Amino acid sequence: YIMENLQRAANPPSGTELPLVDQPQCNKTFDAPDGSTLGFSICGCTDGSHQRTIVIHHALGGTRLTSLLWHYPALARKIKLISPERPGIGLSPLHVVPAAPTGPIQRHIQNVMALLDHLNETGPVTVMGYSLGTAFALGTSVWYPDRVSDIIIVAGWIPPQHEGHGWKGAALNWLPKAVVSGAMCIPKTFMISSPGLAASHARQLVPEEWREKYGDFWDTVIAREVAQPRPGMGEQAALALNRNNEWGFEYTAVSVPVHWFHGKQDGTCNINAVRALAAQMPNIRLEVHEAGDHNDLLGLVAEVVFD
Repeated sequence: YIMENLQRAANPPSGTELPLVDQPQCNKTFDAPDGSTLGFSICGCTDGSHQRTIVIHHALGGTRLTSLLWHYPALARKIKLISPERPGIGLSPLHVVPAAPTGPIQRHIQNVMALLDHLNETGPVTVMGYSLGTAFALGTSVWYPDRVSDIIIVAGWIPPQHEGHGWKGAALNWLPKAVVSGAMCIPKTFMISSPGLAASHARQLVPEEWREKYGDFWDTVIAREVAQPRPGMGEQAALALNRNNEWGFEYTAVSVPVHWFHGKQDGTCNINAVRALAAQMPNIRLEVHEAGDHNDLLGLVAEVVFD
């Protein structure tokens, strides 16, 4: 299944433009100030007429290509999506900074801010975090409050030290597989050894009306995302499960408006723990979706979140 989609993406019909997943704006790199290289994508409304810019911090198993799943809904709403990759993910090689004065989250955010400057996105932007991307989205508003207009959180990841976080179950269920296999997929099953199985799970999350509207587009994006290199997955997973407060900030320090979408059935970050944490945040709107699990909110982004 994956090879068929990769072949189709690599060999578009004669006379047609490259598939979005292969276009240059979706496979860019940026030389960051600390000497590292950031892979990133730009999609949605990219002709300069956009009315809103959203910077998307992907999930633990995601890449810069995650945002392509929302390209067409963003385009229709004149939203520009910028999605940087973290070290060791996709086009971002692993980069070790000896005796770094800042932690990994703050350091990555500093590089993303430099990327936005490079792209002339100097005004306040919306910052979105999906799952582990939550820490990077919220951290941006703590260290760069003047650059953030608002924050969107989808299936938010809460600090592991908070009671109710499913870090023990997560560690037992998928951390060993993540380190061993390196075969990752954003939806439904993050850490599994079979990319083909990951793709089949992902297809189940595509609403039928979307499949009719977008054809094989999601299939191609999902297949390409599964195939991305992830040598930094071990470090990212360790960061997600870190209980030593190396993140460098507290969620309660976030003062910009936060709109948090969470599934009531989320087994990784329990909704009661999310509610307890949200009660301590000064400017948050928590929207709970009854049937949602941790990885079932992909379609929600386009149908609800962007509006």
